[in-house]
Amino acid sequence: MHALVSDLRRALRANARHPAFLLLSTLALGVGIGSNTTMFTVADAILFRPLKLIEEDRLIAVQALNKGSENWSPISGLDYSEWKRQATLITGIASYEWASVNLTGDGEPERVQAFAVSGGFFSTMKHAPLLGRTIGEADTRPGGDRTAVLSYGLWLRRFGGDANAVGREIQVNGRTVTIVGVMPEEYRFPAPAQLWIPRSAAPGFEQSRAFELLTVARLKPGVTLEQAQGELSALAQRISERFPESHGARRALVLPLKHVVVGNYTAEYTWMMLGAAMFLLVICCANTAAMQFVRNSARVRELSIRRALGATRWNLVRQLLAESLAAAFVASAFGLAIAVWFVHLIKGSMPAEVEQFLTGWRRMGIDGPAFLYTAALATLSGVLSGLLPALQASRAGVGEALKQGGRSQTAGVARHLMRNLLVGSEIALSLVLLVGAVLLAKGLQNRLNAFPNAQPERLLTARLLLPESLYPKPADVAAFHERLLARLEGAAVVSNLPYSQMSSSGPVTVEGRTRAPGEYSLALWQSINEEYFRLLAIPLKNGRGVAPSDGRDAPLVAVVSENFARRYWPNQDPIGKRFRAGDPKDSSPWLTVVGVAGDIFQDGYDREPRLTVYRPYRQAPRRDMHLVLPAATPLSALPALRAQVAALDPTLPVWEPRSFRKLINDGMAGLAYVAAMMTALGALAVVLAAVGIYTVMAHSVVERTHEIGIRTALGAQSADILRALATQGAWLTGAALAAGLVASFAMARLLAGLLFGVSATDPLVFITVPLALGAVAFVASWLPARRATRLDPLTALRHE
Repeated sequence: MHALVSDLRRALRANARHPAFLLLSTLALGVGIGSNTTMFTVADAILFRPLKLIEEDRLIAVQALNKGSENWSPISGLDYSEWKRQATLITGIASYEWASVNLTGDGEPERVQAFAVSGGFFSTMKHAPLLGRTIGEADTRPGGDRTAVLSYGLWLRRFGGDANAVGREIQVNGRTVTIVGVMPEEYRFPAPAQLWIPRSAAPGFEQSRAFELLTVARLKPGVTLEQAQGELSALAQRISERFPESHGARRALVLPLKHVVVGNYTAEYTWMMLGAAMFLLVICCANTAAMQFVRNSARVRELSIRRALGATRWNLVRQLLAESLAAAFVASAFGLAIAVWFVHLIKGSMPAEVEQFLTGWRRMGIDGPAFLYTAALATLSGVLSGLLPALQASRAGVGEALKQGGRSQTAGVARHLMRNLLVGSEIALSLVLLVGAVLLAKGLQNRLNAFPNAQPERLLTARLLLPESLYPKPADVAAFHERLLARLEGAAVVSNLPYSQMSSSGPVTVEGRTRAPGEYSLALWQSINEEYFRLLAIPLKNGRGVAPSDGRDAPLVAVVSENFARRYWPNQDPIGKRFRAGDPKDSSPWLTVVGVAGDIFQDGYDREPRLTVYRPYRQAPRRDMHLVLPAATPLSALPALRAQVAALDPTLPVWEPRSFRKLINDGMAGLAYVAAMMTALGALAVVLAAVGIYTVMAHSVVERTHEIGIRTALGAQSADILRALATQGAWLTGAALAAGLVASFAMARLLAGLLFGVSATDPLVFITVPLALGAVAFVASWLPARRATRLDPLTALRHE
């Protein structure tokens, strides 16, 4: 311990004697450590510890998976009932489903995100309410389903945090319900929930084959995920054998609940950003190590004298490492300050429409684990940046190093190679980061511009939900929309607006076509009016669009997407063909194709446009619809829209009003954040690489000053000096860029699954990014070389 304290004391004194090195290393390592602490804090909140529930490791989600697909989906009432009755390895299985509702009473009407939950939902989660009680089995029985539990946020916003809110009545979709409880602030599952209501078991629920339930369960103590998967797979297989039409292509999928909460893309993007931040830290360490080589070359005599006085090589290595560690911990303090600022910036700039789906986002902050992670990074950075320079500096022989001019003796080939290798690695890793960032940014830009002819910044979008209690019949729903559209000139309605994160997919049966064994045909079903294609600039490729004449009493028609027509009627004219919703044995009515529309991306994260069916809203009314209105300044048209809705029904809230441009941006916010962070990390890496090559070239000029003087005295021109030094920098940059290109191609292949709207090997990216980085490196090496041409020959000849 005494030796450690002594080493640290000497390290602090040594660093204080070199303030320039301490400042530069603090800046370099501080940026790297701060970036990593920021990424760790984000990952901890949304990936590592998003839920913070009791016995979280035993909570699982039980979903369904279509054979041949990687995407899980909800289960049916039949699945849920069978699993609940027969499964022996799980306990407390519960279901929940989305149930957006209109909330009235005690204030203005508003739409809130609710979830209809089974009676055992909260007991399965094992989370006590802040006030009152939660929903129990009695609440889901007929006549007992008029209760509700509030989220902490809704309780504060709607009731001002009044403890007497429990027991009060509110109107939910026109029905009177009683508030029975309030959940604590930290409870956020499912993430966007503001209200929980009972899910009553409707008649025939246990035989329902509609796939709309999400489930959560607890493993019994000692039971593994694999064991539960085996049992539920066997139960699912029995169901599929009994009901091959609806369940033949489906199997059970058991996942940790945290996995479902986080989602595949969120997890993969978060790991990618952690990796990118670690790349930046390696670049920072390489940059600091290069500076250590330069500093140590000026201390050769000091170190050699210590060797002559009896210090062992290990003593020197230990001392130099202590100096590096001391500088790294100073940098970590700066890094923590950067991280606090970055986290505050990231947390506050996430759109509310996106943040509500990120379970742990609101409690993100620098806490105990972040401090420990920062300390670990500081230790790692100190060792990585100091070990090689320390080993190299401790190798100098005593007799050789004590010679006058010993610097030139010890600044040999090994040190030059090591220093060039470090700077070359900075350039190569910077290229990898930049290529990844540009690929993400280019893909993002392509998806943000998916509707260039629609002028999305001049379209107002909003949503309306017509409650079943007030609009019980489809005809009532269609009549309301018709009256509203008559008041809104040029407006469109659609059930699922692109990029709104809403979709309604269902099976398709095509007349005269026999399904292959295990085939499960799905399409996105849309209800639209005649203005929809015009406002979103979706071209009609064949036939016609929907028309006002397509009423409830008219022949049932549909417009299909191009890819739908290609799949089911290849090399045929689809006009006049027939298909229907549901499985082959279902009795839904046949629809006649009257038009073919161009393919569009319903979601920015889709690989390919979805097969889509467009039906006239008069023939297929939906209670939850998007409105689209043309407006030069969209939000300025909102008061008029609300007034028109209120004139027809004052209890209906107009919710999620925003321009179509903002809706698209919000839909791609996750990828935008990733692209922005990757771009920031890449930019920092470029700056560090430029500083690194500048440092190497500047020190090379210093070491070769005597040589430059001799060459000048022998008649060399400034251009010759400049060419020789620039060539040295060009070879270093060229070799680094070549290595970086190889690594970038490998990285791009790994990133292929996370790229949208761009090829992983986009030639434009792989040409322009290396050229741009090469130009930056050229300028960084040219500046010291240019300074060398201005050296006075006599001064240079006297230099040692």
